[in-house]
Amino acid sequence: MSNETNFCPNCGTALPAGSSFCPNCGYQLAQPAASEPAPVIPEPTPAADTTAKPQRQALATGTLASRNYFSWWWESFKHPLSPVENANHLFGVLTVLLEVLLNTIILSMFMQHAVNVALRVIGSDGNAINGGSLMTAVRMDFFICVFALYALVVGAAYGLRRLINAHQPLNFFEFTNHFFGATSSILAINLVAFLIASILVINAATITDLGSLALHYAILATSIFVPSIAVLVLGYYLTIIRDVTRPRLDPLYTWILASCLLFVIIIIVILLVALFTAAPLSSLGDAIDTYSGY
Repeated sequence: MSNETNFCPNCGTALPAGSSFCPNCGYQLAQPAASEPAPVIPEPTPAADTTAKPQRQALATGTLASRNYFSWWWESFKHPLSPVENANHLFGVLTVLLEVLLNTIILSMFMQHAVNVALRVIGSDGNAINGGSLMTAVRMDFFICVFALYALVVGAAYGLRRLINAHQPLNFFEFTNHFFGATSSILAINLVAFLIASILVINAATITDLGSLALHYAILATSIFVPSIAVLVLGYYLTIIRDVTRPRLDPLYTWILASCLLFVIIIIVILLVALFTAAPLSSLGDAIDTYSGY
């Protein structure tokens, strides 16, 4: 401890240790500043960064993509691996109908073009059977077969999803939205195919022999329908296993089971195509023979 004697700075009187006031003149002595804790400066609350958030997040919780079909499709097309949440449950169903309808129109346009070329090659009127009942029957059969393909694929994917994921169930319409959001590029492919089919029908006169026609359609089928089927199959596998945190079935066995179901679906669709289109196509061939004079 210090033995120094303190004196009042005002009157010079000796001060007892620890004095706060001078006992002679009452002068208030200066106290050593107590150590005070540093003031806590609150951190500023960051403002909502609306520019950093992607538009998709705003649409998912907002109103545009949840109520507007084209906005929903566009967002799904840009981000097929991230489903748009809170969307209208009928968007997926509407996408099914649009894709099936476009596929039916494209197939019927190709078939009409092929019939016209065949009739012209054999010297008959290429428009002889346009709009006939046979063509209408074939179009309806195409529609049924394509719709059956979509229905079976989506139904199988939903069933497997419910089988392996009991903790985060989706209702069927939510799942349909997720499925056709992941496969939204099929609609774009079909729109391109529709334009190609329209040009093909308009320029039907450029093909004059059946060999060139067969090669032409083989190339078109490969470039148009193979990508659509590939996207459909990828979407099938993706929507079964996406965001499943605790699956009840090992992913390997899930993949094997999904592949087996897909094989069965393909067999069923082939049988449906053979069943529904055999008679109309046979009648169509007979009609061509009749018009050609054979």
